[in-house]
Amino acid sequence: MKPTLLLIAILISLSTFSHTQKDNGPPNLSGTWKLKSASKNTVTGSGTSREIGDNLVITQTDGELVFVGTSVVKGIVQTNRLTFYPDGRGEENLWTGSKRPVKTVTNWDKGVLRILEIKEVTFRAPTYGVKKGELKIKEEWTLSKDGKKLTQRIRDNWFEIDPMVREVGGTAAYSMEVKHVYERQP
Repeated sequence: MKPTLLLIAILISLSTFSHTQKDNGPPNLSGTWKLKSASKNTVTGSGTSREIGDNLVITQTDGELVFVGTSVVKGIVQTNRLTFYPDGRGEENLWTGSKRPVKTVTNWDKGVLRILEIKEVTFRAPTYGVKKGELKIKEEWTLSKDGKKLTQRIRDNWFEIDPMVREVGGTAAYSMEVKHVYERQP
């Protein structure tokens, strides 16, 4: 009887230990970051790549992440202050150059901060005219294991909507994949 109880106690201890090892919570992105490298792959046309800024300060609490990014463009300092709620409730942020707030939903998924923007778009294709679709812009923020690099990846689904898309709201349509790598500053 005693060996059975001992075995049960050991199994419970091991399962509790393995569970706590897997669930350490989201990484802490707080700090000051500087853009080190950027790459953009646009299949056709051109467009914004949702850069937050060359210099980035992140403040993180349990229920909120605030990104403040600054860049100098043609001698003018541009600042983006974006707030994200990683519990999936959704948020609205006004990006530099945006006419309307951008609606997104944010959550943590296995240590990756995922931000999803979905909006209805109307576009024109040469073969059948005007069509409506749902544009999804997926953004991911990943912290390196050593905590020194923060990678932002952004992808959209233009060509999943329709590979024949040529024009969106008077602007050339494109499909985008962007990668920014930031390094932690002291």
